[in-house]
Amino acid sequence: INSNCKLLQAAATTGDVRIMASTGKYRCEFLFSIPPGYPGEPVATTALHHNFPQEFVTSWVAQAKARAELKADPGRSSTAAASSARLPTGRAGAGTSEKVRKGAMQSDSSARMASKLMHELNERTQEEERRRSERLSTSEPQPHLHEIALYLVRDCVCQLAGASCRLCNESLLPETPLRSGKRPAGAVRAASAADGKPDRDDPAVAVDYGIDRLVCGHYYHDKCLAEWMMNPPFDKKCHVCSQPVRHHKYSESAEKLEARWAKRQERLREMDEVASLMGL
Repeated sequence: INSNCKLLQAAATTGDVRIMASTGKYRCEFLFSIPPGYPGEPVATTALHHNFPQEFVTSWVAQAKARAELKADPGRSSTAAASSARLPTGRAGAGTSEKVRKGAMQSDSSARMASKLMHELNERTQEEERRRSERLSTSEPQPHLHEIALYLVRDCVCQLAGASCRLCNESLLPETPLRSGKRPAGAVRAASAADGKPDRDDPAVAVDYGIDRLVCGHYYHDKCLAEWMMNPPFDKKCHVCSQPVRHHKYSESAEKLEARWAKRQERLREMDEVASLMGL
């Protein structure tokens, strides 16, 4: 794939392929299990030994699984898109039916208009179903092992290990992977799933590196991101890809964020005025 990837195992009998992706002192070993029905069946991905934050490795594997499923069954995305596209259509149809019912109580002109809208709606729905069927009939499973491995090495391991926070321009990860007891300022111990205590042998479980990931896939220090999001302007865009900032912690509208910031500034001004009057 590239110089950051090393092939550890390729067993034709079991269909297992192991690779080691590394950048600097950070590494992650991945196991790909190729099913007998490949490419019609998706490759299964497992992260073995690594020293990255666990939550990000879990996310990488989940994304790899989703990508593999779409390649093995290309019609899956078309089906999902068609299903979501039909939801507003259904609501529109229900509203139109209501208009038809009320039209009987109103003028004949209103009833004819409602009937026309219903006919157009049915035609659009049939056309969408026809196009969806065409997409499904022409979809074929696609080989995807190389693509999944490239995504994990280039877009996950190399991107996080070699990236800097674009808000403070400092490295996202320390040069040396951390272990419990060697935490940066502000870092928090994470509990292992087994007993709720830090795992001293696994730095990925024992330490929270204080990193957040946006929906667009780019990383920032969580403290930098929190401070940035608290101040105007509130129509923020990612400094890497210029897409609008989307994160579950910052899902409020720009109007609400701006109103909250204005109230906070007003309180600060009032406190300053009181302090000035009291000679503080």
